[in-house]
Amino acid sequence: MAAGWGVDFIEPDVVLSRDNIPMVLHDIHLDMNTDVAQKFPFRKRADGRYYVRDFRLRELKTLRVLERSKDSSPSEAVFPKRFPRTLNRNSFEIPTLEEYLDLVQGLKQSTGKSLGVYPEIKNSDFHETEGQDIVKIVYEMLVRFGYEKTPELIFVQSFNPKDLLRLKNKMQTRMPLSQLVGKNSDKESGADYEAMMSDEGLRQVASYAKALAPSLDQVLYLDLASKKLVASTLTSRAHHAGLKVHAYTHRQDPLPRPLTTNEELFSLLKNDAQIDGLFSDFADEVIKWESSLKDQRK
Repeated sequence: MAAGWGVDFIEPDVVLSRDNIPMVLHDIHLDMNTDVAQKFPFRKRADGRYYVRDFRLRELKTLRVLERSKDSSPSEAVFPKRFPRTLNRNSFEIPTLEEYLDLVQGLKQSTGKSLGVYPEIKNSDFHETEGQDIVKIVYEMLVRFGYEKTPELIFVQSFNPKDLLRLKNKMQTRMPLSQLVGKNSDKESGADYEAMMSDEGLRQVASYAKALAPSLDQVLYLDLASKKLVASTLTSRAHHAGLKVHAYTHRQDPLPRPLTTNEELFSLLKNDAQIDGLFSDFADEVIKWESSLKDQRK
């Protein structure tokens, strides 16, 4: 669908199976967005979670992917207006990264249009404790698909700066890298994201990455006096350090308060925050807005 809408890049999050196959899935866990509890009820760990790491590819391929459920209520969708969680209405499975990239490159041949990919290496520290080298495995797959020769069609992203430094310095990749920025309280990695967003931190990021990927609430904040969302200084300071800024994630269910329309958000991000790219679950709405701006200029 995203390719049909005409997006520039699509984003596969990547985790590893037990047999070290890179899989496209948002989490290292399976219980919130597959039927794993029904298919393999005795395979959960002591913490009650089902881990991709504990299943081989042939087992993962028997699972059906569902809209994400809430931690507190496994039968209730996080985004209830999206695709229904009813099992008998879908046959979606977890794709491998290889299948995903095959599809992207096949679309290039069938449509004549290039489509970029923006893979995220998920939770490398966890994989390392499990004896898995996700950075090396993902990198080798991307090389196999020719992305060292077409760096304009890829960004590789991670919350963990160690992953990107390794790609830059040890593997000497030509692929552009993007540093995801979280909140220290989320413990996405051992990185100090507050320090990373300082002027000196941004200069350090620019020594190995081409882009910074902060959350929307790091590029926009609620001004208490006006009760309006306004741009922070992060984008301008990142630009000064030589970084592009690709913010995540636009969702219209819901929009950031107090906004009520996509157009309000997009205008703030483009004109005030001046970001260079946007991750979106509703990319068709972004493209529709961009098209309307082009029509106004004619």
